Amino acid sequence: MLDDPIPLGRVYGAIEAGIYDAIPGLAYVGTMPGHLETIAVPAVVLELSGFEPADHDPGTGEVAIDARFEARVIVGVENDDHLHVAAFVAAQLAVLLRIQTWGIEVEPAQFVRAERDWSRPELDNMAVWVVEWTQVIYLGEEEWPWPIEPGGKPMVPGPDGTPVDLGDPV
Repeated sequence: MLDDPIPLGRVYGAIEAGIYDAIPGLAYVGTMPGHLETIAVPAVVLELSGFEPADHDPGTGEVAIDARFEARVIVGVENDDHLHVAAFVAAQLAVLLRIQTWGIEVEPAQFVRAERDWSRPELDNMAVWVVEWTQVIYLGEEEWPWPIEPGGKPMVPGPDGTPVDLGDPV
């Protein structure tokens, strides 16, 4: 059982590290800073944009949610090829998402879309692409209502019909 029943910080940290390690040349990977002027570009800015109940119950006492993530690729326009670079990084993210679990206990990512993004007016002076995916993550505490007890030994009938421990030579 983990100490944090709502592991969003751990999920964000794993996603950030996975993207940063997989795509060289990014100056920043993380959540949107409070003041956009402080962000270094090229950047990938992550956002949990919503979640819904997942279509299965893990049976552990945890709640499975289908989380919707958005990663905004932001490239400064000071480079002549800023549109190309932003599209290229978005494509790299789309490839990275294939069967991606970020090294933690979540279900594999499901790529949804990647496209130019004009939804944030504060980013209008930059080349921006949004990459969206869904991923089932688990929230809440894992429950096991029974005490942890050592198991018994598996026994099978021996040649003469008496029980024999599977670990004993016959």
